[in-house]
Amino acid sequence: QLDGVTVNAPGTGGSFLLPNVDWLEDFKVIALGAGAEYGNFQGGLVNMVTKSGNNTMQGAMRVFAESRALNASNVNAFENGSEQASRQEVNAEVRGPLIRDRLYFFLSGQESFAAQRFVDFRNATSARIAWLPTTVDRHEQKYYAKLTWQASPRDIVNASLGLDNLSRERVGLNGFDDINATLRGRSPAAFYQANWQRTLGAKSFLEVKFSGYGGADDQL
Repeated sequence: QLDGVTVNAPGTGGSFLLPNVDWLEDFKVIALGAGAEYGNFQGGLVNMVTKSGNNTMQGAMRVFAESRALNASNVNAFENGSEQASRQEVNAEVRGPLIRDRLYFFLSGQESFAAQRFVDFRNATSARIAWLPTTVDRHEQKYYAKLTWQASPRDIVNASLGLDNLSRERVGLNGFDDINATLRGRSPAAFYQANWQRTLGAKSFLEVKFSGYGGADDQL
C-alpha cells in the first residue's frame, strides 16, 4: 500500500510500482494479525507513507556515480557473462509551506542511467577479456508531487501525482545472438490520489479516497 491505497500488480501479484525511497516518510512490513484498518491481503503487507510538506523549507540532493574504470571485473574471458559498465543517478527533493499553517508541498525527482556490458568470448584471448561493442542501456525516471491542505483543525486534504518511466535499449543482448534480435522496452506509468480526512473524536475519524493509475509495458 502507498498512502493507504493498494498498488498490487493486477493478475501477477507483487507491486506495479517501485517508489523512489526518497518519497517515503514511513515504511512498515506487517504480518498476519494486522489491525482492522488493513485488509484484502494474505501473508505480509508492505505499508508505505509518503513525505508531506511542513512549515520548514527543506531540500536535499543526492548524486551517485559508478564506472567500470573504478571497478574490478568478476567475469572470465570465455564465459557468456555480463557486468555493470556504468551507472549515474541524481535525486533531488524540496518541501515546505506555500501558505504557513495551511498549505504545504513536497516535490521529488530522480533520473538514473545504467549500462550493462557483455563478454565477447568469441574474440577473447587467454590474456585479454573482450567486450561486445554495444551495451544494454537503461534510463529510469521517477517524479512525485504532493499538496497538503490543512482546511480546518479537523480536516486535512491531500492530493498527489506520480510518474514512473523506464526505458531500455538492446534488452536480451548476449554473446550468441545478433544485436537485431534484442528488444527496445518502454514502461511508462502514472498514478494519482486525493483524500480527505476528518477527525470525529479521540477514537474515530472519517476518510474518503480517490485514486487510480495507468501504465504500459511495450517491447519492440
